[in-house]
Amino acid sequence: MKLRGPYDALLRFQLSRLLSQDQISTFIRLCSLLKRDIMQPQPIPETSSEYPPAILPACISTFLGDTLDISSETVSLCWKVFKQDVWDFVVPDDIKKIDLEVFRIHGWKRGLTYYTVYPPSLFCTNTSGCDRTTPLKQEKMRQVVLFTLTDGVQPAWAVNLVCPNCNTSYHNNFSVNSTVRTYYEGIPRYIQVGEHQFVEERLADSWIGMMLLGWFSASNAAAHYNKFLSGRDHGGFPEEWQFAKDLSMDHVWDAFIIKSLLEDHYRQDTLLQVSHDGNQDRRFHVAMQERNHRIVRLGQSELLHACDKCLRIFQDGKGEYKKAQVLVCDGLSIGHPCCSKFRCTQPLERTKDRFCPAHAHLLGICAVKSCEQATVKGRKTCANPVHQEMENKHHARGEAFFALGARARKQNQQDVEDDNEWFEVDGNQVQVFSHPNAGSTGQPDTVPIPCDTKSEEGNRKHTALFSRSRTHNEQILVRPCGIIHSRATFYGAEAVSNFFVKAACSVPGAHKPELLVYDTACLAAEQISKGGDPWWDDIGLVVDVFHFENKHKTTHEFCQKYCNPALFPEMVDPENNKWWFNTSAAEQVNVWLGKYQAIVKEMNVVKYNFFLDEMIMRHNEEAVTKLQAMGYNPHRLSPSS
Repeated sequence: MKLRGPYDALLRFQLSRLLSQDQISTFIRLCSLLKRDIMQPQPIPETSSEYPPAILPACISTFLGDTLDISSETVSLCWKVFKQDVWDFVVPDDIKKIDLEVFRIHGWKRGLTYYTVYPPSLFCTNTSGCDRTTPLKQEKMRQVVLFTLTDGVQPAWAVNLVCPNCNTSYHNNFSVNSTVRTYYEGIPRYIQVGEHQFVEERLADSWIGMMLLGWFSASNAAAHYNKFLSGRDHGGFPEEWQFAKDLSMDHVWDAFIIKSLLEDHYRQDTLLQVSHDGNQDRRFHVAMQERNHRIVRLGQSELLHACDKCLRIFQDGKGEYKKAQVLVCDGLSIGHPCCSKFRCTQPLERTKDRFCPAHAHLLGICAVKSCEQATVKGRKTCANPVHQEMENKHHARGEAFFALGARARKQNQQDVEDDNEWFEVDGNQVQVFSHPNAGSTGQPDTVPIPCDTKSEEGNRKHTALFSRSRTHNEQILVRPCGIIHSRATFYGAEAVSNFFVKAACSVPGAHKPELLVYDTACLAAEQISKGGDPWWDDIGLVVDVFHFENKHKTTHEFCQKYCNPALFPEMVDPENNKWWFNTSAAEQVNVWLGKYQAIVKEMNVVKYNFFLDEMIMRHNEEAVTKLQAMGYNPHRLSPSS
C-alpha cells in the first residue's frame, strides 16, 4: 500500500489495529470489483475512472459492513484511506470462488452480483451527431444470466446507459441508434446472445474448439454444459431471478456466429452493424451473407499459402529451375436442402420446403418427372394410379425396410432423403430402387432417367421428386500439406467442363497451380483438349497416385499417355524413390469435413456456407501452426499480378 503523507499513515496504522490484514485486503478487492457500481450513482463531478469518489453508495457500504463484520463508520474510514488503492487494484482470477460465495450470501439480497456488465465507456461516443462530453447517468438495468466457463451459470445485472442528447443507448457489446446496432471494436469479454443471456468469451471459444476438433453439434455442446459445467448444484439463484439457467442450442449458435463475425470485422478493420429490431435468429443473416459473398469473391485467408510440403523448386531436364505448386481436388456428398427444380440455386424460404418461392407453383404438378398433370388433393401425384403407387412405395421405403438400411449408413452420414431413387413399372406393378449419392469429382453429367424409358429387363423406369432435394456435393481444392484452398457447393452432378478450379484460381491475387491432381483428371484433360481454353495450357492434369495405380485401366490410352503421375518429374523424389507430394490430401481432408454432415444438413444456405467457411478458416490456422512447428516454412506468396 502507498503512503500518502503522515495523516494517511496514521489512519492506516489505526485501521491496522481495528482490522486484520485479511479484512483490509478483502475490502480493497470487493470495492475494486464494484468500481462501476460505485461510480454510476455519483454526481457528474465525482464520476471518473481515474479518481475515486469521496463516498460510497449506501447499499455497497452496508454490503461491505456485513461481509467484514464492521461498522458503517469503519467502512467509511476504510474508504477514506484505501480508495486510491481500490482504484489501482486489479482482482486476480484465482480468488474468484471466495468472492462468488460472498456475493451469494451478502450481495444478492441487496441487488449486488459478482458479475455486472456495463458499457465499456462512461461517455457518449457518437461523434457524428452529439456534443455531450460529460459522463452518462441515465441508466436502465435488467436481470440477466451469464454462462461462464469455470463458474457455471451466474446471476448478473446488465446496465445500459442512454445519452439524452442523441438518444444513443450504450450496451455492453454494442450501441443502438435509430434501430441500428453497432458493435464495438474487438471481442467483448461477455458476448450477448439473447435479451437476457450472456456467454463468456472463453466459453464460446471452447464450443468452437469442440466443433472444430470433435465435430460437436450446438445441441451437444449445450447438453454438455448443462450437465457438467453449469454448476447448478452450487447454491442456486436469487429467488426473484426470473430467467432460467439452462443453456440452449440457440445460445451456442449465437455465440458462435457473433464471435466469428466480430473477429472477421476486426481483421477487416470495420465495425459490425446489424438491425436492432426483429428476431435474433434473423438479425445476423445479412452480415453472414456479406462475408459468404466476400469469400467467394476474394477467397479464403490462406489463398496465397505456400510451404515446403506443397511448393517445390526443382531443376528440369535442361537444368533450369522451375516452380511446382500443386492443388488436389475431391468431392464429398454433404449438402443442405435446396429447391427441387434441377440446378436451381435460389434459397428456400424454409428448409422444409420442396421448392423456392420462384418455383412454388410446381407443388401443384405431379411429382413424377415428365408428368405435367395437376396433383390430387392431399397427394404429391396426379390421378394416375401408377404414379400414386410410386408415392406409396416411396413412403413405405422411408418408414420400414429401407429406413433400417439408412441407419446402417449413418457412419457415412447418408440417409434415405439423400439417395438417388427410381421406380420400375411393369404394367401396374411398381418397384422402388435406390443407390447413395456418390458425389464424386469429375464425372460426366448424370442424365435424369425420363419417364417411359425401358430398362434392360424391359420394365419402364421413372424418377420423381417426393422429398426435399439437397445440393449434390461439396468440392474442395486442397494443398498437399492439408491447407484448404477453396470450397464450392454443386447443385447437380457436374461435368468436368463445369469444374470450379478456374473460378477458384482466378480470384484477385490468386496463383494458378502448375499441377492439378484428382481422381478423374484424364476425363477433364480430354475435354479441355477439345475445348481450346488457353487458361489450362500451362497446367498439368494428373491422376492421383492411388487412383492411377488401383482404379484406372492400363488400356485407357489417353490417361496413360498424358495423366500418369510418373510423367511429371516434379512429382517424383529421385533421391528417396518416392512421391514428392501427398496426392491423397483432399481425401484425407474430406474425412474431417464429411463429419459435419449431421450438423449442417438442416441449415439454410447462408448459415451452411458461413459455418463451413469458418471451420475451414480455423482448420487452416491449425494446419499452419503445425507446419510451422514441424519446420515446413509456411508463408504466403505475393499476390499474382
